[in-house]
Order: sequence, then structure tokens, then C-alpha cells
Amino acid sequence: MGALEKQRSTLGDAVVDPALAALRQQLATLEAQAPAVPAPAEERRLITILFTDVVGSTGLAESLDPEEWRRTIAKLRDGG
Repeated sequence: MGALEKQRSTLGDAVVDPALAALRQQLATLEAQAPAVPAPAEERRLITILFTDVVGSTGLAESLDPEEWRRTIAKLRDGG
């Protein structure tokens, strides 16, 4: 609706006002139909994080194209 409002000077009130009215009606209908969704319960999880420092990786990353660097790291991550 904001994008449509920004086009008001180009499209004019005769186009924008009815379009916004229709969108507001559709939004109201959808909001009325939507079930109330409760907030997710907080959950505490135990996680493990592994950090690996690859010697020389910064210099290598700077010298490679970002896609090539991603493929290189993926090979290390996947073991191959």
C-alpha cells in the first residue's frame, strides 16, 4: 500500500484511492479470518558450537572471488 501511495502523483487520486480502498478491505477480511496465533513459548536448548581457525584463510579469502571462496569453504566443511 505504501508503494501505491508513492505513485499517487503519477497515477492520480482517481486510481490510487479505489485501489487502496480495495486493499484495505482485503486486509480487514484477512485479519478477521486469521486465527489468533499465540506467541511461541520460550525454550532453553543446549547447543554445541565448533569454531575452527584456518591459518591463512583471511589472505586467501581476500584473493578469491566470493563465490570461489564459498565453494572452497564448503569443500572443507563437507570433508571433500
